[in-house]
Amino acid sequence: GINAEYGTVRDKTREMTTTDFLAPAYAKAVLHAERHAASVSVVGLLLARADDATVRDVVPLAHSPLLAHTAALAVRAVQAAAKRLELSIVGVYFAAADTDDAVPATVGSLAAACNVRRCYRIRRESSDQVDSGACVQSTVIPAPLASDDTVAPLAAAAAEAGAELVRAARKANCVEKVVDFNDFIDDPSVDWLNASLLRDVVAN
Repeated sequence: GINAEYGTVRDKTREMTTTDFLAPAYAKAVLHAERHAASVSVVGLLLARADDATVRDVVPLAHSPLLAHTAALAVRAVQAAAKRLELSIVGVYFAAADTDDAVPATVGSLAAACNVRRCYRIRRESSDQVDSGACVQSTVIPAPLASDDTVAPLAAAAAEAGAELVRAARKANCVEKVVDFNDFIDDPSVDWLNASLLRDVVAN
């Protein structure tokens, strides 16, 4: 089976520190982007321990624009949930079309509100490609928030670990099960932290 600790995705920031993504964190971000393949407003938060740069989880935040006060409420909710897990917000991710290389202003504002600099862009496959079952792969790439930021590309071998989990999750119909804070606003009963989203996939 696929181990939850199996495979990391590594980059170097301008300070030359190291960031790792556990495969489930990588997969959850990609699945969020693929769940809302037509949206240009997909955004989420990266979580890690205070003493370890490894991104251990992500929280899908939105797939449609959030009003400022709603975004602030969502961030506070994520901070509270992360604290219970002894984690904290360390970065952001977003999804964009292949032809758009710019980091949306809303993503920069979210990063500033969370006081973080790590930012990743998900270059996603179209919903038609994903639904067809074709052998496709969305990718996670560094997205500098400013022109003077330098972020090294992800190691191909490490990214494959996350991609493998994505492929397994697609087969288990996990794409349609991803929910975010937008969904929580509409239906407070949903688990917007997606705690059990990949549990069965990882266990098998």
